[in-house]
Amino acid sequence: MTLTPEQIERKKEGVGASEAAAAAGLNEYCSPSRLWRRRMGLEVFHGNLATKLGERFERPIADAYAEEILGTTVAEQPDTAYRRDHPWWLCHADFILANGLGVEVKNHGGNVRRSYLGMPGERGDWDNDLVPLIYNIQCQWTMGVMVTHQEWRLVAYFGGDDLRGYRIKRDNRMIAALGKTVEKFWFAHLDPAGATVEPDDSNWQTKGPVARPLNDRHARLPASDLLSAPIPTPKGVVT
Repeated sequence: MTLTPEQIERKKEGVGASEAAAAAGLNEYCSPSRLWRRRMGLEVFHGNLATKLGERFERPIADAYAEEILGTTVAEQPDTAYRRDHPWWLCHADFILANGLGVEVKNHGGNVRRSYLGMPGERGDWDNDLVPLIYNIQCQWTMGVMVTHQEWRLVAYFGGDDLRGYRIKRDNRMIAALGKTVEKFWFAHLDPAGATVEPDDSNWQTKGPVARPLNDRHARLPASDLLSAPIPTPKGVVT
């Protein structure tokens, strides 16, 4: 989603849902160090055609899913939300539908289909195991802030008439594990009142998602593994 200048400033005070996987060392496209460098302004990403098209078509995709698939409408695009007990835990949810469902929209190219492990509903009522891990984490992080939501809808559009709505069930164990992992990252690397030292990517490079086979890069990671995942060590800090 496109953030307002006010939301961009608020984002500096915590970790958003799209950043949580990278902060936990579980994003194959963005290492903890790259996230830190972007947050420190040392590496600037101005977007590309894919991200710009994603932002441009986000609302039409949400409208199409709400109206054509669910028979409802998009009610609102929420402002920045955060946890009162952990003010650094932020989210900018894409949309809330009139029926109360929260929605995260992904506008994909056709080549991304293979990163999803099936169609919605193929493994029962819930689709957590069918979507890429980074998107499950994004939805779980958002539900960690918006605590009354027991499910989130990941709406993935692959072009043509391939519009899918994956039902992501709230996973309290994963949310708690993510919270502990990302909290350590926030206070060690991003908290303006702290040291803000750069994390070491060695664990991410050798043990992270980048080194795993493609079929393991999905939402199969149990909370116990998240809890034991190595936390990148600050450079120059002895633990």
